[in-house]
Amino acid sequence: MLHGGGSNAVSAIMVVYFFALTVVAPLLEFLMLAVDAFSSRSGRIARRARMCAGWAHSFGCLDVLFIVVGALVLELHTVVKFNIGDECEPFGSVMGDKTLLRLAGLGFAASTSCFDPRPSLACGSAAVLGAVALRWAAWRAHKAMHGVQKDD
Repeated sequence: MLHGGGSNAVSAIMVVYFFALTVVAPLLEFLMLAVDAFSSRSGRIARRARMCAGWAHSFGCLDVLFIVVGALVLELHTVVKFNIGDECEPFGSVMGDKTLLRLAGLGFAASTSCFDPRPSLACGSAAVLGAVALRWAAWRAHKAMHGVQKDD
């Protein structure tokens, strides 16, 4: 679906959703918790900030993103083996023949394995983990300061 006609529009929508759920919602949640922390406890602004923070917490997918990325890094070989399976066996002799691949202009593609991804976590994963930890700490501090209370 993403590679067919109209894929640019679908891809753009997916990017907007991804950005909203992993960046905007967690930042809005943190901002609303800060507004609640620095406003009077029973004021109208504090109640609305708590409500918005709870809403953003429900939609913020930063922790889910981190779990999915971790699972992907650890289990990508299993997923690839399941999806590709034995479909690479007929191409094994061609993939190992560097001379033939050089003639076709694909000398860089010579490999003894069909598809061997090597996933790893980069420095951005530390930032995401830090954001998840700060999000957890902000809610713990909020509950410690205000206790669990019902909104009117």
